[in-house]
Amino acid sequence: LAMNGLMNQTPKSVRLLDTGLAALGATGALALGTLVIAAGLFAKGLYDVIKQENDLARAVNLTGASLGMNHNQIIALSGGMEGLGVSSAEAMKAFTVMAKEGGFTASELGIVTKAAVDLDKYAGVAIEETVKKFSKLKEKPVEALIELAKQTGLVSVETIKAVAELQKQGRATEAVAVAVRVMADVNSTQVQRMKEDYNDFALWMIEFAKTVKQSLSSIFQDLFRKASPTNAL
Repeated sequence: LAMNGLMNQTPKSVRLLDTGLAALGATGALALGTLVIAAGLFAKGLYDVIKQENDLARAVNLTGASLGMNHNQIIALSGGMEGLGVSSAEAMKAFTVMAKEGGFTASELGIVTKAAVDLDKYAGVAIEETVKKFSKLKEKPVEALIELAKQTGLVSVETIKAVAELQKQGRATEAVAVAVRVMADVNSTQVQRMKEDYNDFALWMIEFAKTVKQSLSSIFQDLFRKASPTNAL
């Protein structure tokens, strides 16, 4: 009873101070936790950039001769893809898969990358899967277009005949170029239809995530290159 009486006699200002200190401690703990998470995300972002660039370097030097570009040229090209809505990280991922698959040319990098990244964002189709479809298309363009026509209904009989005729004439490179463009156009049409069918909130979320991802990718790329001893030379 004596203790309770003493507590009741404790000045209100002291009790308020205790409450304020407790709140301050909780806020500090929350802030510290936020900083730890932010630091972890920052480290993960830099690690991903380093890993992507290293993976690309290995793929280009081992199996990417058909691209006709060196590692630094491809890195520069990845930065230029941002104008098409493709982050540097996404471009490097697609370039790496193309270099590993082999057979892709420099002129096909942008077309295939744009298609692969868009299908990944809006349809959930992995970048690797789309790149491999393009790779199979290049091996057998007529057969691949026939299959694509069956699946989508977006490839005309006339287009397939035109590609087949180019092959008969021994113009295989032209046949492949036409087939790649047709497949890219089909993918673009599919993505556009998905954008139209998605509800506004879902589309906003996709676009918001894309913007954040591009911004973070650019930041980490710049930080990595500024810190790289090689780029400082």
